[in-house]
Amino acid sequence: MTGVTLKIDFETQALQQALARLQRQAKSLRPALTEIGEYLLEATEDRFKDQVDPEGRPWAPLSPRYKKQKRRHQDLSLVLDGYLKGTLAKRVSAARLEIGSNRVYAATHQLGVSPHARG
Repeated sequence: MTGVTLKIDFETQALQQALARLQRQAKSLRPALTEIGEYLLEATEDRFKDQVDPEGRPWAPLSPRYKKQKRRHQDLSLVLDGYLKGTLAKRVSAARLEIGSNRVYAATHQLGVSPHARG
């Protein structure tokens, strides 16, 4: 996976306590994290389809110049040949969930703005 780490700190104390309780009781969060990972992968695929961020805001539109240059998917941001979406995967351990891609440019798309987007 790319060299990006995303740490999510839940502000909801009840959720933190529930996960801690689950971990103590189950000795492993692997089953729960596996399910969460599946949900996150599905949600990410939906965002590619709907072209929106996790809050439902539309992704930045492509510039007219770049749209003309694209061979396929002229109206889709972050989709040239579909490789990025196709490489999304999860890695789960007893207490950790990682979601990512083995594509180097995945980190750029996650952390920065595409050079082809209008801004």
